[in-house]
Amino acid sequence: MFQLPGDLSYPLELLHCGLMAVQGSLNRLNGSALALSEFLQLHRVLLLLLQHLLVHHCSLAGLLFQLAHRLFNFTDLLTDIVVHKM
Repeated sequence: MFQLPGDLSYPLELLHCGLMAVQGSLNRLNGSALALSEFLQLHRVLLLLLQHLLVHHCSLAGLLFQLAHRLFNFTDLLTDIVVHKM
C-alpha cells in the first residue's frame, strides 16, 4: 500500500473533510431547490385555477348584466302597458 509522506497526510485529510462538508451543503441546497421547485409548481397550478375561476366569474357577471338589462327593459315595457291602460 502506498504511504503518503507525513507532511501531506494532514492537509489531504483536511481537504477531504472540507470536500465532504461542501458535498453535504450541496446536498442540502439541492433539497431546498427541489422543495422550492415543487412550491412554485403548486403556485403555478393555483394561479391557473384562479385564472379559470376569474374567467368563469367574468362570464357569469356578463350574463347577470344581460339579465339585469333585459329585466329593466321588461319593467319599462310593463310600465308603458300600465300607463297606457289608464
